[in-house]
Amino acid sequence: MKLNQKGYMLVELVLSSVLAMTIALYLINLTYQFKNKNEDIYQSITYSKDKIAITKNIMNDLDNQVVTFIKTDSTKTGDKTIYNNYLTVISKKDSTENFRNIQIVQSKGETSIFYGKWNKNTNSFDKSDVSYYEKKLDKSLIVRNVKIETNESDDFLSITIPIESMYTKERYDIKLLVSKLF
Repeated sequence: MKLNQKGYMLVELVLSSVLAMTIALYLINLTYQFKNKNEDIYQSITYSKDKIAITKNIMNDLDNQVVTFIKTDSTKTGDKTIYNNYLTVISKKDSTENFRNIQIVQSKGETSIFYGKWNKNTNSFDKSDVSYYEKKLDKSLIVRNVKIETNESDDFLSITIPIESMYTKERYDIKLLVSKLF
C-alpha cells in the first residue's frame, strides 16, 4: 500500500508557515515593548541630567554666599511669558552685594531657565559673567510656579522650581538650599 506523500508535505508546509509567522509576530511584539521601555528610560535619564545640571550651576554660584533679599515677580512681554517665575536674589560674599536672577521663560511651547548676574543698568543678564547659565527644557516638561520656603528659626532658604513630565507622574523638581540673612 502506497501513502500519498504530497498530502503530508502540504500539511507540514502549512504548519511550519503558521509556526514561523507566530514566532515572527512574537519577536516583533517583544521588540516594540523593549523599544518603548528603552525610550522611557532614556527620557527619564535626560530629564534627570537637566535637573542636575541646572541645580549644580546655580548652587556653585551661590556657594559661600548669604542671601539678603529675595523677590518674585511676574511679567508678560510680547510672545514671552514669565509668570511668577522671576526671582531676584541679592546675596553677599565678603560684604559685596551680588544681584542674581532666575528666570523661567515660556515662549511658543518651549521653556527655558536663565540664571546669572543681573545688570541693573541694562535690566538684563550679564552674559559675559561666569555665573550666566541658560538651559532649554524638553517640550514635554511642565514648569510650575516657584516656591520659596523659609523658617524663622532656620538659617536656610529653600527655593523649589516644580517640574513634572506631562506623560508620567514623575517629578523633576529643582531644589536650591541657600544661606539666608533677612
